[in-house]
Amino acid sequence: MDYANLGAGYLNVNLDSARYYANKSISYSRPDEYNHNLMFINHLVLGNVFLEKKEYNQAIAYYNKAESIEEGKYFMNLKELYENYIKIYEATGEDSSKQDYELKLKDLSLTIAQSQSNSLRKIIQNDKKAEINRQTEIVNKGHNYWIWGGVFGLGIAFLLVFKYYKRNKVKESNTLTPEAYKELINLLKKNDQTFLLTFEAELPSFIEALKKECPDLSNAEIELLSMIKLGLTNKEIANYKFIQHKTVQNKRHIIRKKLNLSNTIDLNKWVDNLA
Repeated sequence: MDYANLGAGYLNVNLDSARYYANKSISYSRPDEYNHNLMFINHLVLGNVFLEKKEYNQAIAYYNKAESIEEGKYFMNLKELYENYIKIYEATGEDSSKQDYELKLKDLSLTIAQSQSNSLRKIIQNDKKAEINRQTEIVNKGHNYWIWGGVFGLGIAFLLVFKYYKRNKVKESNTLTPEAYKELINLLKKNDQTFLLTFEAELPSFIEALKKECPDLSNAEIELLSMIKLGLTNKEIANYKFIQHKTVQNKRHIIRKKLNLSNTIDLNKWVDNLA
């Protein structure tokens, strides 16, 4: 895992180092890991190395190996793969092959859009259910106010509700329903890139507070903090993101530095208390 990550990291720094670490990662893999997402990354890195050197036949050979992998391919990596195929076939004048991958890229974009739409639809449905429950609760409270507090108390209650909706739910609940939690975990298990979008829709105040605390946080760092917010352990995060436990620890250390947290502050507790 570390060698695969190093290979990907060196792509924009030193092509020879990227190639070295990707090959080293492959050399340490077992036969039962040849169809793993990490192998996809390694082959993609090696293909990118040869693409930069304009050795197109070698690049395509590695891209073909990456494309043949079936397990856990991440949308953005697959998008990069198709775009690179298109670059090669455009450079070599193979219009037919180029069109094939343009169609694949279009289908992938539609799949991503559909996945995002489904996630948003579930969020909207949950919001509607929550709104109905709130309205029912408001009505019930209204009856109680008529009985116990009179017309004045009821008027105050409806005024507070009106202000609440006028502010467009600026202050959101800091808790997740069991259904929402389960949905987020399922997105992680499927390596679905809409996880962060769905999480932000469920707990917008948390994401807003994070960005206010440190505008320099990357989406990947916000995603990791969101997973901590869900109560996931370092081991669970490593498994979901196909990285090593030590890599998670390193990422946490970098985040702590960005947030200017002292050694006496527990990151998990800090995240739990935020927003």
